[in-house]
Amino acid sequence: MLIKKFIASTMNEALAQVKAELGEDAVILQSRKLDKGGLLSLSGKVQLEVTAATPDRNPSPQKTGVSLATSTAKEKKTVGEKRRRVQHDTLAPPPALLGIREYAKTTGTIEHDTESLTRGSKEHSIAVNELQETIAQNQQSGRTVVVDDESVNTLRSEIESLKGSIRELSDRLNRQDRSQSDDGLDIFRNALRNNGCGSDAVAAVMDPIAEDLKPSEIEDVELVESKLHQNIATMFNTTPLDESLESANKPALVAIVGPTGVGKTTTLAKMATNFDMFGRRKVALISTDTYRVAAVEQLRTFAGIAGLPLDVVYRAEELPAAIERFRNYDVILLDTAGRSQNDEEALNELQEFIEVSRPDRTLLTLSANTRTDDQREVIENYRRLHFTDVLLTKLDEVSSAGHLLDVAMAIGDVPWVYMTTGQSVPDDIIKVDPLLLAAMVVRKEYFLHLRTQGFLLAVE
Repeated sequence: MLIKKFIASTMNEALAQVKAELGEDAVILQSRKLDKGGLLSLSGKVQLEVTAATPDRNPSPQKTGVSLATSTAKEKKTVGEKRRRVQHDTLAPPPALLGIREYAKTTGTIEHDTESLTRGSKEHSIAVNELQETIAQNQQSGRTVVVDDESVNTLRSEIESLKGSIRELSDRLNRQDRSQSDDGLDIFRNALRNNGCGSDAVAAVMDPIAEDLKPSEIEDVELVESKLHQNIATMFNTTPLDESLESANKPALVAIVGPTGVGKTTTLAKMATNFDMFGRRKVALISTDTYRVAAVEQLRTFAGIAGLPLDVVYRAEELPAAIERFRNYDVILLDTAGRSQNDEEALNELQEFIEVSRPDRTLLTLSANTRTDDQREVIENYRRLHFTDVLLTKLDEVSSAGHLLDVAMAIGDVPWVYMTTGQSVPDDIIKVDPLLLAAMVVRKEYFLHLRTQGFLLAVE
């Protein structure tokens, strides 16, 4: 498929360009109005931008994993052919390897764990028996039995610790048994791992399938993948931000928070000027990012071009007055300084700004190109700000999306609202769709295709 944009004064002129360059069979993907002088021009002269493409001779990856209940017989055949091809190319089972249990035995891992626990259990049993024998001997001799409370408590604590270790080992062995079992689902487990999903995330979405489906149903690749998409989609809670603001007081205050370098200011600019975000609501800007060099000037320049009012606040106590100045606006976007999740003092200062301003929504901004362990740390350390939503940036800078499932597990029920897919303002921002995320997590080649096409297929 070849995708190309055309700009013309009228739709007829644009269609003529499409026909001349892409041929009679070209299809229109998207059309929208543009200002003649540029996206943020105030000239008022309008042109049309038409996105067209040559016909896709192969099924679009977007159809992968979609329920086939409403598909025509021809579509089913086409999707089935693609699935067989993709399965052969990307989901083929790996060469036979030692099972996890066997591998652990060769390295002594399981024996070491079992031996340690057995030895510990024997040691505790001996200690308990010795204590009981001492008590019995003292009782027979008529002596008063005095037991040191601290020793008893220590012994009880050690026994409870031993029980916990035994349970942990049991759970580990059960997981290993499931992992090495040939239940027909390994092609999907491996695909998720190859796409960056962690072991816990893979188990969270695959174990229910293994438990719920019959062996005959597991042989149905389309059914399994459809179930997998559904399971992953439920991990991403999505609530459109504009809907959540309907019940908010006017003006609705939306604060953008997050670590340094995740793209908060650029994302704020996209939100302020993209019609799909807030529609025709009147938007104003407040910046508290007075630490980063030229940050205020950058936002001031943007606000001037876009025709948006901007107020700069240096101290938390100045925020109420700034908010009051914009009382006639519908939405106020509050840009905050980036703060490292490991800087306690800086987080306390940011928390003060949030507590004074009392935003209706607080959006935690996470970058897709940040390590999963660091993402978890950001999420936990920023919980003190009581963030209500999650923004994902820099999706165009990663080569896979599987790790987003691990991030979703760390976030929990907090809604995902927007994803940014590039640096263009205001275009490169889309609302989060759980099924779209599920498709990107399951199939790496689909995510890469979206990225290559500038995520145009992800925009409705």
